[in-house]
Amino acid sequence: MHVETVDHPLILLHGGAGTIREDTPRARQRNKEREIVLGSILRDAATRYQQGDSALDLVEFCVRAMEDSPLFNAGIGSVLTEQGWVEMDASIMDGATQKAGAVALLRRLRHPISAARFLMDHSPYVFLAGPDAEQWLIDQGHNRPGASHYSGTKAAVGKSYRSTTGPLG
Repeated sequence: MHVETVDHPLILLHGGAGTIREDTPRARQRNKEREIVLGSILRDAATRYQQGDSALDLVEFCVRAMEDSPLFNAGIGSVLTEQGWVEMDASIMDGATQKAGAVALLRRLRHPISAARFLMDHSPYVFLAGPDAEQWLIDQGHNRPGASHYSGTKAAVGKSYRSTTGPLG
């Protein structure tokens, strides 16, 4: 095994877990679309890094962008449960301070990663899950997208990152 070291900042980004089949023209097209969006997110993250954003800010920015795209198993692209619900999880950790935040089983928040970051930075909690936790986060001011944001098929909901203008919100 060859391990390469780098002496400059490095951002690694993947589009999620699971098996993505490439044996159909539609699957190959979706994979190309994912690569284009990931490249766009990385370019924007590099610009933000040059402007002074912290590593944690960049992680949150990249994950929020994926949560806003139907191409990834996050946010509006989330795979539905057998009961037809979107249930999202997210976690974030600051290696320097060993602080962490995590959320699970969220159905209504637009950006679970930002909720996890909020727990890490502004609450005594490390991990919250379920409807009561989600309501508490909404009460704290986290963005709730509206009932139709997560309804319908994956391909039919939301806007992709490429068509988003302005800051993610």
